Amino acid sequence: PSTRLLNLSARATVGPSTILSEGMNIGGTGPKNVLIRAIGPSLAGFSAKTDITSWLSQPIVTLYNSGSYPILQAQGWDNSNEMRLVTAMVGAFAISPGQDTSFATELNPGSATFWVTSGAGDTGVALAEVYDADPNPYASTSRLTNLSSEGLVDTIGDQLYGGFVIGGTGTKQDRKSTRLNSSH
Repeated sequence: PSTRLLNLSARATVGPSTILSEGMNIGGTGPKNVLIRAIGPSLAGFSAKTDITSWLSQPIVTLYNSGSYPILQAQGWDNSNEMRLVTAMVGAFAISPGQDTSFATELNPGSATFWVTSGAGDTGVALAEVYDADPNPYASTSRLTNLSSEGLVDTIGDQLYGGFVIGGTGTKQDRKSTRLNSSH
């Protein structure tokens, strides 16, 4: 196809008893390179433009395979030249070295889930992102096909926001599904 989902993201409040869970599906026949990020402290740079007043200080990401087995856990990032190049290649905003989490990995076709949790036991807003990190995603035999999010939504201001980027030159017909539930 000449169009592809290139980025899927969600933003929500995360704390000691709440997580931000991101499910994704890789469609196709071959492995997919992805960049997965959990942003907390770097959201401070956007506070003047958004309603974010507190952010998660140390987001941790745990990646699970389709069998719900943890396959990777990460906190922070290595600030390596390779990670900076991947970040620039996918068009992601730069993050400061330190407490935000970012890593590149390869996933086989099928479903995977990653959880963003609090590494410091605090509560704050986190942004969870997955990017198609293939050097030429339009020529790849696999693609991002779905994202689902689960996070805290309530009547006192905690909200769950989703976002996506579609790239390419063709038209994209999509099915949209939005469901927000509150236990309050």
